[in-house]
Amino acid sequence: MRIAVFLGPTLALSEARSLLDATYLPPAGQGDIYRAVRDQRPEIIGLIDGYFHQVAAVWHREILFALSEGVHVFGASSMGALRAAELHSFGMRGVGAIFEAYRNGAFPPYPPPFDRDEEVVVEHGPPEADYIAVTDALVDMRAAFAEATKQGLLSEDTRDRLVALSSKMHFQDRTYRAVLDAAATAQINGLDCARLEQWLRSNRVSQKKHDARRMLREVKQFAERSQGPFRPAFLFERALVWERFRETCDRDDATALSDLEERMLDELRLDPAAFAQVADEAGLHAAALASPSSTDASASPYDTRAGLDRVMKRHSLARRAELDTWMRDNAIDAAGMRRLVAREAAIGKLEPASPRTILDHLRAAGMAAQLRARAIDKQRVLDDTPEAQRDPTPLEKAALAAWWFEGERANGGPDDPARQARSLGFSGEDAFLTALWWERLYLRRKGVNN
Repeated sequence: MRIAVFLGPTLALSEARSLLDATYLPPAGQGDIYRAVRDQRPEIIGLIDGYFHQVAAVWHREILFALSEGVHVFGASSMGALRAAELHSFGMRGVGAIFEAYRNGAFPPYPPPFDRDEEVVVEHGPPEADYIAVTDALVDMRAAFAEATKQGLLSEDTRDRLVALSSKMHFQDRTYRAVLDAAATAQINGLDCARLEQWLRSNRVSQKKHDARRMLREVKQFAERSQGPFRPAFLFERALVWERFRETCDRDDATALSDLEERMLDELRLDPAAFAQVADEAGLHAAALASPSSTDASASPYDTRAGLDRVMKRHSLARRAELDTWMRDNAIDAAGMRRLVAREAAIGKLEPASPRTILDHLRAAGMAAQLRARAIDKQRVLDDTPEAQRDPTPLEKAALAAWWFEGERANGGPDDPARQARSLGFSGEDAFLTALWWERLYLRRKGVNN
């Protein structure tokens, strides 16, 4: 059977694969279950990890859509347990103690309620680090403190006070170390906490891991029995809100860039002036296609001032005398300057061109092939570079930022890495500085001084 499982920090991918042969996908965000059904046509979906705060969470309606399409949907451990508790009456199969706690409203031996997302959410690393958890889940702490109490290491009073402390922490700060430090400050039974700290060194109880393993085993057994498609006992209404959601997902996916296309744009982004020019041209062409009147040269005094500012910034002109010299050098008279300022004013009012629009413009202008060839060649050089040398250290990033922005400030560019990264469409300052590092590495390997 075709099986898709959404997995992140709860369980190592290698362990998951040893338990169940499936297609493993990253933690699910809103739209991902719909996309899985649309693109992969799985017979079973297993939901373990999903996004809670950084990205819009999995929508209940897309799980109902999967069920209506005959897909068996299992949930456990984290987002899967939460959604299964909410949708088990519609046929989503919940597995494990966390699912049962959400469904019943209590996690024994603790009193109710048990109903917060906060119980299972953790801070985790990026995909490149296999989404490794860097904080501890509150529900795992509940399970660990309960087991320590069962083994006689903690009193029930200490157990409950530790859970109360843990509950007050933000999930991005919640670790066993932080809880034990807070317990010392709060003067909670020092002997109990010392025994707990010693025990935790070799006894990391994780209810989330236990439930994830159990779900994968149950999915395997279920698939081996091959029970045919799920038969919903409900009618999935294709309401307007659903159709809009589906159309948005389809439209966004149609404009999404491939990894190679992103790397092609990265090559252009390393030359801010060239990138800005291409983005403006792409935006103008797109606007002209959409509405011929959108680039009308008529402009208000405010627009004229904004257009003049764009001209001066683009050409690093700080004073009127420098502008006069630039106009003379470029053979621009007063009428020509008015046209140029009006053009820049019109560009300034346009919506920024999307990456897809910029790429389409590059292809139409015959510039894409060269960027593609360079991106592929750079990737080959990076693949041949030892991993320890491939990415810059924090100190190297700081030095690189200082070197780059000293030059950019002289040219009138943004005065900090974050603003430059945003203006060029990078995902963040770190991605921008890494791209700069790779460019320097590439040039050195090609024998070019930089």
